[in-house]
Amino acid sequence: MWSESELTEQLLGLGVEPGGVMLAHIRTEAIGPIDGGPEALIRALRCALGPKGTLLLPAPPSPAMAELASRLCAQGVTVLPGPEAGELAAILRTEPDSACSGHPLLPFVAAGPEAGAVTAHAPLHYPLGEASPVAHLYRLNGSILLVGETHAASSSLHLAEVYADVPYIHRSLALPHGDGTETAMLGSPDCSGGFPRIEPLLRQGRILRRGPVGDAQAQWMRQRFVVSMAVAMLQGEPASLLCDRPDCRPCQRARKYVEQQSAPDDSW
Repeated sequence: MWSESELTEQLLGLGVEPGGVMLAHIRTEAIGPIDGGPEALIRALRCALGPKGTLLLPAPPSPAMAELASRLCAQGVTVLPGPEAGELAAILRTEPDSACSGHPLLPFVAAGPEAGAVTAHAPLHYPLGEASPVAHLYRLNGSILLVGETHAASSSLHLAEVYADVPYIHRSLALPHGDGTETAMLGSPDCSGGFPRIEPLLRQGRILRRGPVGDAQAQWMRQRFVVSMAVAMLQGEPASLLCDRPDCRPCQRARKYVEQQSAPDDSW
């Protein structure tokens, strides 16, 4: 069983910086049993960041979005948090210095001195693009922590898609309301199954650090470097972070957008 102090020590050894702003994507079951449960894990994360540090977590969608979120997860949108991540977000939300971005489908919760700044004015459209919490994290030169997760969970790579202006980012998604009406959200983040393709490049560039957190394999990295690497990949090949599954309709549609944009113009 892992103690809070042991987890804190591992996080600091991995590279977590006291005083920093950090977005964490965590699969708690990969860590193993924790003395004190998920509350102790939150305390360990906050202890590693210190009193001047800010912790940012993805939060579950609003109840009205539950069915839509389930359908998106089935399509490979792994940036939507599962029940375990939702439990961590619920605990963090009870902290006296916490704030929530409040997006109906892709909200974030933060705690620490920069919690208000990193969650402020989250836009409905392009929820993982400019003016989103992941963009605020970029401006604050924050970091990303993956614990028991691959880069498929990293919402910052959707920010890279927006910064690179890939052809498929302007898709819309219908968000349901309780009265049977819908609102079209621009910039729908679709399948993230191809995102792990960036990891070998991050390793080669010595952008990420790897180590254990409990029983889990973890990665820590500076978000700006990750986004810059992803933007370079996407500018070179706009389909480079799409998955290869033949049954993935979102990625197949995205490839068509890319092909249409790159097709030669034979008009006179």
